[in-house]
Amino acid sequence: MMMLCMIFFGLMIMRTVSSSIGSESESLLTCSKFHFEEKVLEKLVRLEHKVEIYEETIKKWENLCVSKLEKLDEVQKQSETFFKSMQVAQVQEEIRLNKSYNEIIDGFKSQIKNETEFYEDQMNNLFETGSSKIQTKFQSFEEQTKLLTNNQNEMNRNVLNNVRINITNSFQNMESNQNALSDIKTFASKLAEEGVKIKTLERQVADSNRKVAVTACVSSAQTFSGGVVKFPTVYLNLGIKDIATFKTSGKFVCEFPGLYYISSHLRTTTRNYSFSVKKNGVNIAYSATDDENHYSTNPISAVVELQLKDTLYVVAPSINIDSTYS
Repeated sequence: MMMLCMIFFGLMIMRTVSSSIGSESESLLTCSKFHFEEKVLEKLVRLEHKVEIYEETIKKWENLCVSKLEKLDEVQKQSETFFKSMQVAQVQEEIRLNKSYNEIIDGFKSQIKNETEFYEDQMNNLFETGSSKIQTKFQSFEEQTKLLTNNQNEMNRNVLNNVRINITNSFQNMESNQNALSDIKTFASKLAEEGVKIKTLERQVADSNRKVAVTACVSSAQTFSGGVVKFPTVYLNLGIKDIATFKTSGKFVCEFPGLYYISSHLRTTTRNYSFSVKKNGVNIAYSATDDENHYSTNPISAVVELQLKDTLYVVAPSINIDSTYS
């Protein structure tokens, strides 16, 4: 295809040259014959040179295409060879795997067969041995059963006689035993009541000997909006497990029933304001600030008996409490 295109291109050039020569011959009638021939010859030489160049270019392209086609053929042959070798290798691998699988299955079957025969022999031996032993034991058991039956009949007669005698004696002693049993039950009931009293007394003694104490202060000068004075700075805690509730709420929650003494000192410049100690929301002690226009320390204290979960706290609404001495 490339060669045909080049030939067609050459013919077109020659046609253009011939037409050009005709036109020049008409326009240059005055030129000499030799000058005209030299011009024509020069153009023909140039044209021939161009044609030779085109032919060399076409040959190069043809050689290049042939080389590329040969390389493609070589690559195709190598691919086909590789594919065939892979197919052969795959077939060989499948044959090897099938052979290994069959060998494993045959070995497993042979092992199972040998083990089955071995256990069958053992079971047969066990059955034979067991049958003979069972028969011997059964005969011995029959003999022992006969002997025990005779002995049991004799023992039953003796037991029946003894039961009759014991029943008669029991009926005679039952009345006296009932009176003794009633006395034992009464004594056991009294003993149980005394045990409960002793345990209660021991618990009361333990609770009375338990030490419960706390010393705490206000953390900063402030007026408590809710009225309950909070003492988050704890210097001493003895026997109180839930001290965190006391520090955050200001309320002491009784964990051990008993008699308690509470004392509080509030230092403030607030004048003529009352404050109190409350137990479960009920006032049990009162106090008030001074009428002087300076700091004053105002004490309040009370002795109170608390039960489990009772609350005890100080209420001082609208009083600005100093943190250093409160």
